[in-house]
Amino acid sequence: MEDNVLVPNILGTWIDDGGSGIFVSWTFKSNKTGNERLVVSYNGVTLSDYTMDFTYTQHGNYVNFKNEKKEWTYDVTVTGNYMRLGNAEDGYFELTKQ
Repeated sequence: MEDNVLVPNILGTWIDDGGSGIFVSWTFKSNKTGNERLVVSYNGVTLSDYTMDFTYTQHGNYVNFKNEKKEWTYDVTVTGNYMRLGNAEDGYFELTKQ
């Protein structure tokens, strides 16, 4: 018999617009692909706009990511429209569902 594990619903786009000129979004699609987008701007001018594509698998409160350069695992918790994503090494993203 399997244990019932509550798996957070991470599908959709989650954003952190901290207002300090750094915008981060994470998008998770149902086909287990997604992307992270990072935009850095100053005085309304975009200095950097970077998107990283990945595939992912979710195991309870952990998400395993993979792209052509690396593999990594983040903890994930979802409460309503709020997501905390990350780990002790890389830090945590505080995201809101878009």
